Amino acid sequence: MLDAEPLIYGTVIIMTVMVVGADDTDVDFGDATGMVLGPMVATAVAHLFSSWLGYVNSHHHMPDGADRRHLLWHSAHFLLLTVVPLIIIGLGRVSGLWSAYGALDTISDLAFLFLLVLGAASGWHSSKRKWHGAILGGLVAIVVGLIVTVLKVVLEH
Repeated sequence: MLDAEPLIYGTVIIMTVMVVGADDTDVDFGDATGMVLGPMVATAVAHLFSSWLGYVNSHHHMPDGADRRHLLWHSAHFLLLTVVPLIIIGLGRVSGLWSAYGALDTISDLAFLFLLVLGAASGWHSSKRKWHGAILGGLVAIVVGLIVTVLKVVLEH
């Protein structure tokens, strides 16, 4: 089962990297691939390391098989977030229909939409009043997305 927590903050990381890195219009497809993979691999490894240490600290022993699988799967969510962006980058490179900069812009827009869906779905599942939770979760996701968008505008000027 997918966990919303790493998906939400992983999406915000991707959005932030796209905002900061896509400021340069001279980006090529190799740079774009690195901008997607680099932060997510680093975040997955850091998350696994910190989760593992947290487990050992609270349980006073190394994780067993089931707990290891849980920790690995929870950290792998960050790597799952790279699939769609890498497909967009790959299709752009192979087809020539869009530039690397266009791919990064599309990835940023899709990340915003994905954040909205994650926020609404999380609100739906966590609330007794499903529609209220979905609306509130979606609104909070929009606010987070707008903060990243404002960051983009500030960095561009």
